[in-house]
Amino acid sequence: MSRTLPVNHALDLVRQVMDAEEPQNIDPASVTVTGEGAEVGIILLPHQDLGGYSLVIWFDARQLSLVWAGITDLERHDDLDLGWLAIRLDGASRGKSRSCGRASSPHSRDAE
Repeated sequence: MSRTLPVNHALDLVRQVMDAEEPQNIDPASVTVTGEGAEVGIILLPHQDLGGYSLVIWFDARQLSLVWAGITDLERHDDLDLGWLAIRLDGASRGKSRSCGRASSPHSRDAE
């Protein structure tokens, strides 16, 4: 998949958060990047302790969604579609979210 600017930006945000928070239950090497064409980016963060469940970041120009999903196969995205929606932000509210704002801030740990 050719990575678009939004996919690269999302990956940078994921890397920043993972570097800052150092989660014990996500192996950075297991993060998977995929998508649906050039317009939709999907980042999978497999949880090591939850037996196949991943936090899925699904985004396009209109919205960003965080979903918990049991991933068995990426040939079709049925597992993603059936996941539990944690949050969905539309394009207009994405920049107003404290979570997204903190994730994009290089000094997010300093604010605590």
